[in-house]
Amino acid sequence: AHGAPEAFAPWRPWLGDGDADGFPYLRVRGPVAMVNLSSARPTPLHLATGTLGREQVEAARALLDQTRGRFRVVLVHHPVSRGVVSGRKSLTDADALRAAVADAGCELVLHGHAHEAVLSSLPGPAGPIPALGVPSASTPLGRPHDQPARWNEIEVTAEGGGFRARVTAHGLAPDRTVATLGRFHLI
Repeated sequence: AHGAPEAFAPWRPWLGDGDADGFPYLRVRGPVAMVNLSSARPTPLHLATGTLGREQVEAARALLDQTRGRFRVVLVHHPVSRGVVSGRKSLTDADALRAAVADAGCELVLHGHAHEAVLSSLPGPAGPIPALGVPSASTPLGRPHDQPARWNEIEVTAEGGGFRARVTAHGLAPDRTVATLGRFHLI
């Protein structure tokens, strides 16, 4: 697994269960299994690419296989779907992660980095897998080129042998208050 930089130490209790010391981390809560990946890599000036590496992608695939039957969520900073960000902001090995997800499956991919609300999809073994991104939770209103702060509350429920995922979008409203911006079902 990809070792976690010391900067992740304060977040360790929320990244995963057990005593893994690097990415990917697995965190299970009820019927939900979260596979946390790190695409963080130093890059030259004006680049913001991310990379997972073969070892982390293969470990993520194994965790997805191991948690079949749960609502599996892959969390990664950089978008995995094609065309969400420009090449200078992309995940360099997105093809490898897309292949792992297409093979092992998951129910949802969450990402950031695009600085806008994005709903895209990835091919999965049983059909499209939703990929959901949000603007930064710290982006103020009125900042050019970026949507204001937003986050999603995702409620997963077991239903008829499968799952239902209800999303409630929250964020800054034009009057500078925090508001519910909308609700929808992913699956």
